[in-house]
Amino acid sequence: HMEHPGGRGMLKAHQSIDALKKSLTKAWNNISQDVIDRAVDDFPKRLKKCIEADGGHFENN
Repeated sequence: HMEHPGGRGMLKAHQSIDALKKSLTKAWNNISQDVIDRAVDDFPKRLKKCIEADGGHFENN
């Protein structure tokens, strides 16, 4: 199971576009290489499930 890249910090309202950009950049820079590697490795399985669901909702277990 992977944590959403934005984490909880993306739930707050931002006062400006610059503040939002800073938050997004900080969140992006905090994503570990391990998380990126797992997402890349898991992509074919997720894509297959998406195709099987005709693009609809599917559980990623």
